[in-house]
Amino acid sequence: MKKFLVFLILLVVVGFGAYFFLFVKKDICKNVVPEDAKAVMLLDAKQAITQMDFSISDLFKALKRQKENDSEEWGIDMLSPMYGFVSNDNYVGGVFALNDAKEFEEKISEENIPVESQRGFKWGNKGEILICFDSKKALIIGPVTKSESDRMRGKMVEWMNQGSHKIPIMSSLKKEEGVMSFRSSLGVLPSALTKQVVQYMNNVDLNNVFLNATLNVKEKAFVLTSELDSQDENFSKSVSEFGEFLRPIEGDMLPNNISNPIAHVVINVQGEKLLKKLRENPVIRMILVAVNLCIDTDMMIKAIDGNVSFEIGNGAGRETVLVMNAKTKNQDFLKNAKDWCAGGSTMGFSCQAFDDKNFVLNNNSKNFFFGVDGDYLYVSSVNHNSPVFSEKKSFAYEQLTGKRYYSSLDIDKMYNFIFGNGIADESYKNPAGLDHLNISFSDLSHFQIELTTKGKTLDVIKQLLK
Repeated sequence: MKKFLVFLILLVVVGFGAYFFLFVKKDICKNVVPEDAKAVMLLDAKQAITQMDFSISDLFKALKRQKENDSEEWGIDMLSPMYGFVSNDNYVGGVFALNDAKEFEEKISEENIPVESQRGFKWGNKGEILICFDSKKALIIGPVTKSESDRMRGKMVEWMNQGSHKIPIMSSLKKEEGVMSFRSSLGVLPSALTKQVVQYMNNVDLNNVFLNATLNVKEKAFVLTSELDSQDENFSKSVSEFGEFLRPIEGDMLPNNISNPIAHVVINVQGEKLLKKLRENPVIRMILVAVNLCIDTDMMIKAIDGNVSFEIGNGAGRETVLVMNAKTKNQDFLKNAKDWCAGGSTMGFSCQAFDDKNFVLNNNSKNFFFGVDGDYLYVSSVNHNSPVFSEKKSFAYEQLTGKRYYSSLDIDKMYNFIFGNGIADESYKNPAGLDHLNISFSDLSHFQIELTTKGKTLDVIKQLLK
């Protein structure tokens, strides 16, 4: 009985010790972030441990590995909150806590970064990167040219010494708990990250539009939830126009022509508005003019009213197969179908009928198969008689009700298609244990990126860190 009580007390002590070790840590880095920062990121490893259900046994194993690999440690306290920011004069900075400043100094010295003492801190300089640290925390800033070095050292000392203060952009950071939280104006971000969203915003000042993002870890998924917010009237107008064009996806059944596709995309549009958007692109507009001389393409597009799905898969060997299915409100365009194939080639396009509902459009030896299947208009790169369609089924999209855009990429199949032979083969499955990459929009302001895993996310991370 006494042994049991001793064991129970020891277990409670260890549990409390682990709790305080992991979760009761003072945030010593927040005050280093400048008051006028234009972007800020918070990385909280404690949330990752909580969300991944990191057990006491996992903690002991991690501590054991840390002890065995001391030579690889940098003296950085990975369990304290870390911050990244963009200063008002566009310097990118990062600040993190140290649990062993001497070890940190030794490590950067081993990287051929000389360390000197100045202004009450220790300094390192590597190219255009400046490092400032004391016994508790380190600040890294870049890019800093030689001519700017003295001025930036003064600023860094000021940031390292400042006490508690208000940081407007951080006060607007979403209060949702996450492994990573981020807020920035779109004007700060590289155009490569924003151009796909910005093209839908007419006359909007990007500095007045803010991106909020939160990364969370679920049992079998990493989920990045993002939101755009702005008081700009033009932004609100753009959001409204986006909502009118891409309507909420209907929770009905869609034909799924490709069995287990590499990728598929689902939207819900009205044909008249879709045709207007397509005509805004000069290349597409020219193609539509040419094809309309052969078949009633405009009438087909105008007949679309509802869910539209795009699928990408593998055909024979490494052949890529593309299939589109679009729900129609009518099929009046078939009334003139007998005339499509009556003439010869028109501007390089010619049509052939298989029956009264299935056709093929040929252009310079390239075939585009199209027709009607039930209530849906289909367009495909292969004939409906192809083995690709042999396992035709319906796919339920009930879980997407309310979304205005949804896409899913099968990572195994994509990995196999790129590195393998395009045919299902266990040896070409991705080594990281990742499953699907899903992207969805509920409107222009709210979008989500989800990376699902086959096993638990904790196991995936362990695999990646091997």
